[in-house]
Formats: sequence, C-alpha cells, structure tokens
Amino acid sequence: MQASATKGPYVRDNISEASSPSDAQYYNPSSTPKSMAFQHSECDIPSTLAGPGKDTDRLGWFHAKIRIENSIHWANNFAIQALMLLFFLCALAATIAIPALGYRVSVGLLAGGTVTIVSASAVIYTYWHLPSWKKHPNPLIFYRSLCDVGFVLILLFTELYKCGNGGCNFSLQKNVTDIETLDILSEKGCNVAAGFTQFFLLGSECWFCVMTYDMYTSVRSPFTDFKRNVRFYHIFVWGFALLTSILLVSLDKAGPSEFNYCWAKPVHKDTGSSSSQTNLLWAINTTSWGFFYIWIILFWVVALCVIVFAWKRLKAGLAETLRLRLRVLHSVTVYVIAIIIYWAITFGVYVPYLVLGLVNNPNSYTALTQVMMFFITCKGYFDFIVWFQINELSFGDGLLVGNAPNSKKGLPVDVDLSPQVNLALRCEVLYYTTTGIIQAAKEIVTLPDNATVNQLRLLPQGQTTLDAPTSTTIFTDFCPHVFHAIRHHFGVSTEAYVQSLSKTTKERLSEGASGAFMFFSQDQQLIVKSMSPGEASFLQAIAPEYGSYLLSHPDSLLTRFYGCHSVQLYGSTFYFVVMANLFCDNSKTIHRRYDIKGSWVNRSAKQPTKGKSVTCRHCNGKFIFGVADAESNACPLRVGGNHEPNVILKDNDLTQKVRLNEVEAEELYAHICKDASFLASHGIMDYSLLMGVHNVEYRVTDDMELELEEAENSKSLLLNNNIKMKARDGSVAKMRDPTGTEDEDALLSEGLPHLFNGTRRANTVVGPACYYFGIIDILQLWNFDKKLERGFKLHALRKDPDGLSAVPPTAYKDRFCLKMAEILSIGVHDEDSVPVDVNSSLESPGDGLHKRYHL
Repeated sequence: MQASATKGPYVRDNISEASSPSDAQYYNPSSTPKSMAFQHSECDIPSTLAGPGKDTDRLGWFHAKIRIENSIHWANNFAIQALMLLFFLCALAATIAIPALGYRVSVGLLAGGTVTIVSASAVIYTYWHLPSWKKHPNPLIFYRSLCDVGFVLILLFTELYKCGNGGCNFSLQKNVTDIETLDILSEKGCNVAAGFTQFFLLGSECWFCVMTYDMYTSVRSPFTDFKRNVRFYHIFVWGFALLTSILLVSLDKAGPSEFNYCWAKPVHKDTGSSSSQTNLLWAINTTSWGFFYIWIILFWVVALCVIVFAWKRLKAGLAETLRLRLRVLHSVTVYVIAIIIYWAITFGVYVPYLVLGLVNNPNSYTALTQVMMFFITCKGYFDFIVWFQINELSFGDGLLVGNAPNSKKGLPVDVDLSPQVNLALRCEVLYYTTTGIIQAAKEIVTLPDNATVNQLRLLPQGQTTLDAPTSTTIFTDFCPHVFHAIRHHFGVSTEAYVQSLSKTTKERLSEGASGAFMFFSQDQQLIVKSMSPGEASFLQAIAPEYGSYLLSHPDSLLTRFYGCHSVQLYGSTFYFVVMANLFCDNSKTIHRRYDIKGSWVNRSAKQPTKGKSVTCRHCNGKFIFGVADAESNACPLRVGGNHEPNVILKDNDLTQKVRLNEVEAEELYAHICKDASFLASHGIMDYSLLMGVHNVEYRVTDDMELELEEAENSKSLLLNNNIKMKARDGSVAKMRDPTGTEDEDALLSEGLPHLFNGTRRANTVVGPACYYFGIIDILQLWNFDKKLERGFKLHALRKDPDGLSAVPPTAYKDRFCLKMAEILSIGVHDEDSVPVDVNSSLESPGDGLHKRYHL
C-alpha cells in the first residue's frame, strides 16, 4: 500500500494517441447497465455493446424513473390564450380610441394596469391552487408576476390619488404637472412612491435575469438544486432592488419622471426649439438609464448568450437525456423571447415619444402618449402568455378551490422543485459514474503496483467504435490499490462489488443535509456520494494512512470508503466517493436515526417540508407531512396522535442512553476514542456518530407469567429498590419491595393505600433491540471557512461558544468523546472502568466526565 503512493500517477488511457481511430479501444457499456453480466476475467471489456441505431428509443438506466413531458405543445390552453388576447386588444383599442377621459385620468395607465392585474391574478391563482404547476421554472415567473402587480398598484394608487385631488391634467406642460404632483403628494410622498416603483420595476427584471442564470447553472452542473439556490435568488433580487431604491431616493434622483409618475427625475428640459426636441432622443436621461435601462440591456445580452450556450451544450448530450432536457430549454426560450419582444415594442414606442417631444407636451399626440403608458403597465400580460404556454390546464384540473386536485382530502401534492434539466443531467452523470466504477474495479489486477491513478475514456451511450466519436467522457479512479485493499480486507470481492453496482432497478436519488448528491445500489450495500474537489483532494492525500488505519483497526467505526473517482463531463469535473452503507441490513427497520456531534447549538431535528411524503417513526407507514386531514394523518399506534416523520434526530433530541452491557459499552467507547484521535491527528473535525435504533415488540403471553414474576422477584426491570418517591403532602415514602416482604401497616402509616385494584399487566413490551453505529462526515478540515463560521456565530449571532459545532480538532475530539461517554454510561457508575484514550487530551475521569466540557 505504501508503494502505491510513492511514485507518480499511472494513467491508463484506452485510447492510444499513436494508433489510428480504427485501432482505438473505447469503453462503451450497454444502454442499460443493469443488463451487464460480470465477466470471468476482471480485465475483460463488457461484451454487451450497443450497435449503431440500436435501442435508440429505449430509456436508459435511470431514465425509466423519470416522468417528464418531453415536448412543448405550442397550442397549450388555446381558448384561455385567445380570450386573454382579445381582452388585451380591446384594452389597447380603448387606449387609442379614448386617449383621455376628460383630460383627467390616463386611459393607458388604467387599461394597461387592468391587463396586468388580470393576467398576474391568473398566474398567482393557478400557482397556489394547482400544485403541479409549481415545478421549475414556474416559481421564477410567479415571483416576477408579484413584482409586476406591485409596480402597477403603486402607479394606479398615485394616479387615482392625484386625480381625486384635482391633479390629473395631461394638457398642461410637464413643469406644471410636476409642480401639481409635488403639491398633492408632497416631495416626501413622491420619493416614497418613486422608491417602491424602482423596487418593483427592477425586481421584476431581476427575476428575468435569475431565470437565465438558473438555466446556465442547470446545464453546466447536474447537481444544481433549485430548492437550495432559490434563497440566493431571493437575496439577490430583493437586495439589489432595495439597494437601487435607497440610492435613488438618497441621491435626490427621485421625483416626477418623464412618464408623469414618481420615479427617476429626467435631466433634460424643454427649450421650445424644434431641434432641441429632436435631440431629446440623444439627450439621455442618465438617472433612468443608470437605474434601469442599462440593466435591461445587460439582462437581454446575458439571456441570449445563455440560450446559445445551453443549446450548444444540450446538443452534445445523450439522445435520451436530450429529449428530457428539451422541454425546460423550450420553456426558458419562450420566456426570454416573450420578454425581449415586450421591451422591443415598448422601446419602439418610446423612441417617437421622445423624438416628438411628448415628454414636455403630452397633449400634442395624446393617443401615442397613452399607448406609451399602456405598454409600460401591461407587462404582466407577457408573463401570462408564457405561463399558460409552458403549462397545460387539463380537464382534470379545477380552477376553483374545491375542485383542485386532492383538495377534498386536503392532500397537498409533493412537487419536486428541482429542475428537470438537473434530473436529466444527473441520470447522465450517474450512468458514466457507475459504468466507470465497474470498469475500474475490473481493471485493478492489470494495474502496476505503483499506480495511483487509472484514467478511462467512456463513449456516449449507444455509440460503438464503428462510429466516429466526436467526444468522450474522462473517468478517473484515484488510489485504486488503496481502496481495493480496503474492499478485500472487509470481504468485498470484485465480483460482489461489480454485481452490487450493476443492479439498478431500485436506485434512489436524494440530497443530504450538506447538499451532497448520492444514490444507492439496489442491494443497499453501497452509497455513491458526490464530494467537493477539496474533499476529494484531501481523501487522496490521506488515503494510504486511512487505509493502514482501517486494516490495523478492523473494528473501527469510521466510514469505509471503497473508491474515489471523478467524471469530466461538459467541461466540468464531478467527484464521487463509494462507501459502505451503515443501514444496509434490510431485515431490520431503523425506527430512529441520530446524528450526534457533542454540540448543542442548532442541534435539533428539522421538520420535513410541508407536503413531502415521509415515513412514520412509529408505524413505519407512509404519509404526507403537514396534512390537516385527521383520517389520513392518524397513526394506529398512537392514542389520538398523528404520524411523526422518521427524520434524522440530533443531539438535543436524544433523551435516552444507549442500553448495552458494560463490557460492550466500554469496548465501543474505546473504538470511538481511537477513531476520534486518528481524525484529530489529521486536523479533521465536524464529524458525527450516526446511530440507528431498531425497536422490537414483545407480546406478553400466559407462558411468560412465571418468567416475569421471577424477574420481578429478583430485580425490578423498571424501578430501583433504593429510590424514594415524594408524596403530594411532602412526605417521603420508600417504594414497595417487589418481593412483598414489607410490612403493609408501615406503608399505610405513610399514607399509601394498601392495595390498588387498577393495576394491570401490559400485553406488549416495546424497546430497542439493536443499535447501529458509524462515524460519518470525516473529511471536514478545520479550515478558514470553519473558522469564519465560528466567528460569525460567536460574534454576530451571539451563540454559546462551547456549544458550536465549529471548534478546533482537538477540542472537538475531547467534547465528542465526552458525549459518547455520557450516552454509553461510561464512568457514570464506575469511574475506574473508563477506557484510556491513547494520545487524547481528555481530562481525568474524576474531573471531566460529570461536567459540561468548556472550550
């Protein structure tokens, strides 16, 4: 093992640069890896190669698990779209035919605002009452619609308020109307309205920018999770919009705009000459351009670049995944084109609006002025077009609350908000990952002893060497001999390893608490988990020492890593690690799972998301979390109680100690302390003990009566004979001896009843029968990020410094071992029996085990 880490990396490339393409060898497993049979020779290449054009319509490995509409129906919701288009055209016609209502109110603003309110209301209503419409990218359009409604409501409110106080008159010069606006609203009120206008107007376009960025990250990385990124989207959109609003007001740039509502004050004024009016097109309003227009143009350019980038990337993908990705790409393309068309029309009206000098003389071409106001305020209609274009309203979907799907049962639909484009790319990466792992495991016997890297090139699914491959996927196996030795030491043969990863009928895709992406083999023996480049580099660095430690400590509880790999796909490198699954025993159900670190700040279990399908910890039945319906949420094992989700519990949720005999508890504690010392010696912290509890239920029968009575006569299972109980009157009474030899008169003198006829024996005994232990998350170093995290929580959030998870490795190990001693009851009754932790910094048993450890 040491020899494998001493020399330079050995790269085995099965594509020879010196040979011709016809002589090159490509690894191309079948389109369905579950059909791969293990070859008797470990270096054999799978013989089940897909020929050209073969199985082109069959879904690949993970693709059968996905149910996604693959195409865009351009006539979606045709009746609704036609009806809304008719309403839009009628509003536009009214704006042109009735340019002003007695020169008191802007018909364009009222008509355009009405169109936006109706359109956005339809979007918001369907979003809330049709849960299937909450899939990506619909939430981004939903938030944009909220901004559009807010923008229009601010304009309508200020316009109607001015008109109610006699301030609506478009026949006057702009200087006069500006003075009337400030007189009615006051300068402070106009500044407030301008701030809100800027906030909603720019916020709406920021959601458009976020959508293009989301598409870029989704295509580039298969592990981009919308549910995790949405919080950063909110921070960017609302934060950036709020910042510009504050700057607009604080820099004294707010006031009556060129459109006669409170926003950005124009810098150009009318001089009365015809030439100056023509030059208004070039007399740029630096305020409005700096706070809005320049960002619109930037978002346009970025959106077009992302669309081109995405299409190029997706055209290079696998045929199966390409079909799955087209729908989302079509949706975003439609959305981008619709927004660009809207602003193109708006700017097309804005140019003659400036050239004709309508800023200062709005009644010269009143119809054009009102059309300009109409297009400014009708922007919500284009959200409506996209919304009902990418979503199909089937006959089974009800628009009323009572007719919504599952509304009668009160069952919310568990909608996956992760981008479908991510899901498709995940399938592709998983295909290459598993294929490469299997092939690398077979090749281990052909590698030189000093090889530290084995690099393979994999053909796209369905291609063969007869085809002229344009691109291949690079798969890298790191430290192959080290991890092969670990697998061999723990009895995992290459045949069993390959067979476990070749069966792919029950794969599960899930995200852990850290955001890592992982999937399981069919037999649940192995977990393939994504990791960061830093974690992969660190694991490679300590692999020889880690392997030596596991081989010399076979009873170690450290996570057993069986392989470290990377896949280069679409210009990005993704790192994976293969590890043994702690809860691989399918014969026993894990009723409780604990993640114990020894810290207590923010160490309580989090409840699942409302509407998510979870398992009950009591009856092991499936239910929808957060459902108000009593019938579907009732647990049969709890009296009048509901199901409780079987989530991973944490330190603050652990209220009972582990019930092991003294010898086993001390041996387990010794192993934990040795493992913690090994991790601390490498600067590792933030690991945790993963504990699974399997409960059993024993039913008491008549045959067990005698055995139970003997057990009671020997020693109570529930009560200590020396425990004293305080009565209600404050007197202290000793508990009754189970043997029945105590004087009953003495008990009566203490105020206790002689007999209690309500005593009954339980017919069932429930409790833990088996524990599973393992130390996980063992690749986190005490680096700058963890130091920054500790500083922020300590000084900004004012958290307890002793209870934080982010502490130096030695202190983390000491606190971790103290917590383990507490839950294993080590040193509580017999402090002399505490095992000694070699090279540890634990205090002596008499000083440290009975108090909370202070850093």
